[in-house]
Amino acid sequence: VDLLVRNEDVPPELSLTIDRQVLSESATGFQVATATITRTKDDFSEPVEVFLTTDSTGQVTLPSSVVIPASEDQAVFSIGVIDDLLADGDQQIEVEANADRYIGSLVNLTVIDDEVPTIFLSLSSAVIDESSGSAATQLVLQRNTFDLSESVVVELSSTDVDILMPERATFGAGEKSVTVSVGVQDNMVLEGDRFVQLGVSALGFVAEPVELRIADNEAAAIRLNENAGTVIVGELLGEDQFGVSLAAQPLSDVVVKVSSDSS
Repeated sequence: VDLLVRNEDVPPELSLTIDRQVLSESATGFQVATATITRTKDDFSEPVEVFLTTDSTGQVTLPSSVVIPASEDQAVFSIGVIDDLLADGDQQIEVEANADRYIGSLVNLTVIDDEVPTIFLSLSSAVIDESSGSAATQLVLQRNTFDLSESVVVELSSTDVDILMPERATFGAGEKSVTVSVGVQDNMVLEGDRFVQLGVSALGFVAEPVELRIADNEAAAIRLNENAGTVIVGELLGEDQFGVSLAAQPLSDVVVKVSSDSS
């Protein structure tokens, strides 16, 4: 008769292995790596629930527990990666497996950061009227760095001279976002709607510009200005004057043809 003699002074052990120790945030998903939990120094007659934990739930995903079935010595589960959208550098992660009566097991992972320090731009309104004045919309700046302990000075720029906004803005220490008022000056030119690029620059950061549409409020109209409130011409070679003006400044010469309904 074969007998298994268990030494109660030596508890069974768990061994956790993962098929890769370096994971990238760019490979986000729930099955980026495969892990195997194995039990040893046990008779395998009973199932075992193994509890899984990590010191960084914001970087990796894994089940809270897995069960090694009776008569089996191991179970397999998946580890996923979360892209936290933060420029926080590569992270060292611990994954630990524990079960009642068993000596636990711990594995270290490295999650490679795929972000660079970036300032993201957005507008409260991406279309403004040319007559909106000095507070037509708001430009929101957000930085993606994990470390917010330092202030950052940002230079602001525009591709249109009629845009009204400060030359610079500052992220104070601890601030993740800054809001800047953006206005527009009516140039009194009939030119149709135009598109403007608003951009920022800051040492150590990259940024993509945001596009703003300025709706032209000028109309193509001709005004006749009467002399002394009326224009009177006598039959005997009489003459009088009237003025002609445009409602807005044109982009090119305008030829005005004067006609009368009386020959």
